[in-house]
Amino acid sequence: MRNILSLMLLALLASPALAPADKRDDELLEIQRDIADVGERVRDLQKTQAAQAKEIEDLHALVQQAAMAANQASQDMTALKTALSNELADQQGKMSQAISAGLGARIDGLSTTVDQLNTSFGAMSDRLGKIDKRLSDLTDKVSTLNQPAPAPPPPAGNVPDNGAAANPNGVPPGVTPASLQGDAERDYLANRDEMALTELAEYTKYFPMDSWSPMAGYMIGLIYLNRAKDYDSAADAFQAVIDHYPSNNQSQDALYQKARALEAGGHKKEALEAFRSFVDKYPANENVGAAQSEIRKLSGAGARSRGRGATK
Repeated sequence: MRNILSLMLLALLASPALAPADKRDDELLEIQRDIADVGERVRDLQKTQAAQAKEIEDLHALVQQAAMAANQASQDMTALKTALSNELADQQGKMSQAISAGLGARIDGLSTTVDQLNTSFGAMSDRLGKIDKRLSDLTDKVSTLNQPAPAPPPPAGNVPDNGAAANPNGVPPGVTPASLQGDAERDYLANRDEMALTELAEYTKYFPMDSWSPMAGYMIGLIYLNRAKDYDSAADAFQAVIDHYPSNNQSQDALYQKARALEAGGHKKEALEAFRSFVDKYPANENVGAAQSEIRKLSGAGARSRGRGATK
């Protein structure tokens, strides 16, 4: 722009020498006006450029401010995220501790309650067992009273005449059911098996209609089964209880024990039949679960008969 003004001034200076005076004056005025107009335009242009530069500078400042604001916002978001994560973890930890403590206390309380219930159920079971025993004894006595009278024993040998009438069952003098039962139970608990077997056999012989006689026959079978390991004799003893006292509750357990004796003696087929007969006849007996387990075992093993007779 300055070069243009210099050229115009040179032209003005040179023009008077080339043109007449009046004309030169007019041209000079015209040139001056042009120069003034050009100067005005130059000033306007400069003002415009200055305004644009100011706008560019302001825009650059705004961009920098926006970048700084975005960077600060990012930092603030990161800090907020970290704070929220820490707070959430802290709250979760506190909640976990509170829940664990609450559940632990409730579980302890529930465990105590369960223990109390078990104790109550145990006491109730004991009471029911005693009641069931009393009912069983009463049933045994009633069934014993309903048993037919035993056939008279064969004539005894020469019995010394001591002045007392002979006992129809051949009971030796001084022998009573209570004394003989006491001796048999004492020897049984002391593992004096031979003496116990003799006393139990005498009880079933001398007092076959007494209420304890089924138990005496049952105990004979237990001695043969569990101690003497004479499984055939055990099966016969249990069968005698079943035959002589079919209405007595003791015959239920006798049938179950007979099946055990047959199985232990190797008579698998007869044992299987005895277990099945027991489950069919006495489904409410406490030994039914064990009998069913033996039935499954014997059925899977393909039990074979070894010559023993089936359950009567």
